[in-house]
Amino acid sequence: MIFVGFLLLIITLLVAFGLYVNEKNRMIVSPLKTSVHYLQVETTEVHRWIQKMLEGQVKSNIEYVWFQLELSIINFREILEGGDNNLDLVIPNELVNELKIHLKGLDSDIADYKAAVSWLLNPEVRPGKTPPNGLDYEHSYAAIQARLDGMKSPIDLFLQKDLLFFRKLLVGGIIACLLLTVLIIMTFRRFLKQKADDYSALDAALEMYKNEEKERNLAEVAMRQSHNLFRTVFETSPDAVVVTRIADNLIIDVNHAFTTYTGYGKGEVVGRTVLDIEIWQD
Repeated sequence: MIFVGFLLLIITLLVAFGLYVNEKNRMIVSPLKTSVHYLQVETTEVHRWIQKMLEGQVKSNIEYVWFQLELSIINFREILEGGDNNLDLVIPNELVNELKIHLKGLDSDIADYKAAVSWLLNPEVRPGKTPPNGLDYEHSYAAIQARLDGMKSPIDLFLQKDLLFFRKLLVGGIIACLLLTVLIIMTFRRFLKQKADDYSALDAALEMYKNEEKERNLAEVAMRQSHNLFRTVFETSPDAVVVTRIADNLIIDVNHAFTTYTGYGKGEVVGRTVLDIEIWQD
């Protein structure tokens, strides 16, 4: 149960880390994508306004139109360079450098667009019937939109890389958990086998002890029977029998026939030698 809880904890930590990384990247990517989208909307509105100006439907100061477009670009540049106070996280340098390249190209496309529009709006200063350098404001507008679409790609790629990293991390964590599971199962099986061997050895030792105890009990029974038989023979023998100690010849025990023949009581002779009681004539 503890092992299952440990694995769930690892997977939970990995998921939490992945959600943290995803949220962190979303906080980085969201303002950038919003700014790019705002640039697309702003350029679309500028283009529609200029079309109406070319068709004579409205009259406006072209410099004000360019100013609105420049504000959108300035806002995006501030976010990219960390000037937006609402963005607490730092954008990775790799993404910044790639977007700056696109931004430089966007500046060039907008300059071409301005030149083409200015050529159309000022016929009195036209050098010829065709715009300079073959500029066409519709073509320039399409190039701007394509450039803005292209700016979304590195932003999306940045998010996908981290998502891919999270997936690899999660897969790696799951594989690590599986390997850990296999290792623990093998260790647990080895532990169970060792315990089984220990129990088998303990059972064998217990069986041996039981056999030894049985043999000892049988030996004690046999010894008691032998002792009882000896006492029976010793006490009932008609001959006088004396049991002495070899080391010092002291009398240990005498039978009833001895006390009858000699007249000595058992208490009078035990602890003395045969010579001490003088039962021999010569």
